Amino acid sequence: MNEHHSLSQAYQTYLSHDKKEQAHWEDVCHAYRQYATFALCSWANQCHRFDALPESQRRLLPPGLIGGSQEFDERAKLFKDAAIRNQFCLDCILRHAGMPHSQQVGPTTTIVGDGAISKVSSVLKSLARDWSVEGKGERDMAYEPILNSVMEHVPIGAGGAHAPKICVPGAGVGRLALELTALGYRVQGNEFSLFMLLASDFILNSGVCTTEKPMEISPWLFETRNMHSPTDPIRKIVIPDINPSSYLMSSEDDNDLTPPDFSMAAGDFCGIYGSLREESQWNAIVCCFFLDAAPSIVEYIQVIH
Repeated sequence: MNEHHSLSQAYQTYLSHDKKEQAHWEDVCHAYRQYATFALCSWANQCHRFDALPESQRRLLPPGLIGGSQEFDERAKLFKDAAIRNQFCLDCILRHAGMPHSQQVGPTTTIVGDGAISKVSSVLKSLARDWSVEGKGERDMAYEPILNSVMEHVPIGAGGAHAPKICVPGAGVGRLALELTALGYRVQGNEFSLFMLLASDFILNSGVCTTEKPMEISPWLFETRNMHSPTDPIRKIVIPDINPSSYLMSSEDDNDLTPPDFSMAAGDFCGIYGSLREESQWNAIVCCFFLDAAPSIVEYIQVIH
């Protein structure tokens, strides 16, 4: 991957603009660090609500919801283990970004809200969707039609330095952009969310989380819907299913040692690609989970065209 356009450089540029962005960066890192604390506080609050029920109602609950029972203690341990498992992954992401992780920061009076933790949870779920064996079914449904359409309407031709240039806004944790690069296209992913940028930088560039040294996460720890079993929220998912760097190089011509043209740009899509210097620079805009989140889809379409 192109080191000059690494995500580390991308979000360093993102942060150089003003103090508000630097403060936002600190808030994002703080949310990463506070994940396990928030999870355990949430567990304690649930337990308190169950304990506050009148005895006539508590008698109707299963043993796993009654404090002091063996089943409850087992559930509590599994939940705590899952929270720590997720926090370890998040701490590794922070370490790769050069930021203090949860074990390096002392007690704080700053409280992270539900909204920030929800975004961290979305990162974990995105990692499971994009970078696990279990996520392949969803990737096939979401990404395969896009990849097939790109190959049909934007043929690679001679490839290499003459391959079409593709922009992937809303790149998230990077799998769609990576798959396009593996096909031979020159690709730049674009992502606005620093929550996602931290994770995509880690999974794409760190070399820490690999198929030889995988990580386990429990991405659905806070989920209360679409659960078929009490163990679903603490289910373990292994990431990644492939090594990004070796995956890209293995898809290249064996005689061509030129690194693939794959980069990431951090920031607002309209702010970056609406400038004159980006005009007519791209052969295609490819996205998934992006247009539906547009503040103004008309503005997005104007920039694309």
